[in-house]
Amino acid sequence: MEIQEIAAIIGAIGGIIVIIVMLYMHLDRKITELDRKMDVKLKELDERIAVRLREFRGEIGRDLEGLALVFYKLLEILRDKGMLDPSDVFKVFGSEYLQRYSGRLSNPDSLVEARKAELIRKAQARLITYEEALELQKLLEEQKRKHESAGDIVGAILALILLLALVWLTSELSGREG
Repeated sequence: MEIQEIAAIIGAIGGIIVIIVMLYMHLDRKITELDRKMDVKLKELDERIAVRLREFRGEIGRDLEGLALVFYKLLEILRDKGMLDPSDVFKVFGSEYLQRYSGRLSNPDSLVEARKAELIRKAQARLITYEEALELQKLLEEQKRKHESAGDIVGAILALILLLALVWLTSELSGREG
C-alpha cells in the first residue's frame, strides 16, 4: 500500500471520527436542552399538583366537619330520648381512638400521649374537670390537624367526634345545655 492510500484511509477514518464527535456533541446539546425543558415542565406540574392537594385537603376538612356535625345531631337526638350519654360516646370512640392511634401520629413526647389517654379515660368515666377538658380539647385539636395533614380521614373523624363529645360532656357536667 502506498502512502497516499494510507493517508486517504486515515483521512476517511478521521473524517468519520469528526462526524461522530460532532453528532455526539449535537445530540448531547439537544438532550441537555430537552432535560432542562422537562425540569421546567415537571416543576410547573409539581406546583399545580401541590396547589390542588392543598385545595383537596381543605375540602376534606370541610366535609369532615360537616359529617361530624351530622353525627353530633344524631347523638343529640339519642341523648334527648334518654338513649345515650356523652360518656358512652367516649367509651366507644375514645377506646377505638386509643386502640388505633396510641403512639401513631402522636406527640413526640410519650408523657403527652399518656396524658391524652388518661384524659380520655377520665372523660369515659365522667370524672374529667373543666380544666382537664380544655387540656384534652387542645390535644385532640392538635391530633385532628395531624390526621388531616397526613390524609388519615378515619383518625380525623374520630378526633372530631371526640371533640364534639367533649363539648357535650363538659356542658352536661357544668349543668348547662348545648
